[in-house]
Amino acid sequence: MTVLLKEILQKIDGFCPFALQEEWDNSGLQIGDPDSEIKKVLVAFDFTEEILAEAIENHVQLVITHHPFFFRGIRQINVGDAKGRMISGLIRNNIALVACHTNLDKVEYGVSAVLGKKLGLIDCRPLIDEGGRNGFGVIGQTAEPTTLANFADIVKTSLGIAVVRTVGRETLAISTVAAMGGAGSDFFHEAQALGADVYVTADLKYHDGQAAAEMGLAVIDAGHFFTEIGVAEPFLQKLADAMPEVTFLLSSGMKDFWTLR
Repeated sequence: MTVLLKEILQKIDGFCPFALQEEWDNSGLQIGDPDSEIKKVLVAFDFTEEILAEAIENHVQLVITHHPFFFRGIRQINVGDAKGRMISGLIRNNIALVACHTNLDKVEYGVSAVLGKKLGLIDCRPLIDEGGRNGFGVIGQTAEPTTLANFADIVKTSLGIAVVRTVGRETLAISTVAAMGGAGSDFFHEAQALGADVYVTADLKYHDGQAAAEMGLAVIDAGHFFTEIGVAEPFLQKLADAMPEVTFLLSSGMKDFWTLR
């Protein structure tokens, strides 16, 4: 059975609506012909030259990423630089590219929901509720009270990382946890207003830490990649369940751009 790219976009829109994306976002079709036939799809986190090579090697017709390839306008396509080579490589190999970014952040089985499950939180609900169980972030309870120091260790173990950054007293009692995959510095006040003892997110700057300390809100910065990558497998399964006639592959080349030493 032939499946067209536009049909895949419609299926995705059914369980991960593109209308949920933020105004500044660019989820959806990045490159490709909506009428092209799709038999095999590679699911990845970012679109990089390594992911392009993997897509070509696996003879896929579509790559679906979390982060959009295009955020701003392009003034030129120069195949002498990385972005130009990737655009050229997609077109020459008839590979389409689609992104599911803030729409995948917001759905009830999306980025932050997966993060909450990985952290062992129970009774989770959206941190920023947009209705229908959609919204940014989650807030929930730990299975039993703990301390900030112990919970930081839980975060490291759950996400498979060696280092996190924390703000707050190590002996602080933790039972209510807010979590947001990716850059979540805009939502300190919401986390505190809902009673969070600690807020787990990523990409916090020095003065974000100062602001949290002044508010009396404990925070844990666990890195952008590691707070979001957990969604890749369940999202692939959601795609595969919706389109059993298409083969979906999980990229083996997904990695953090930063190395912790």
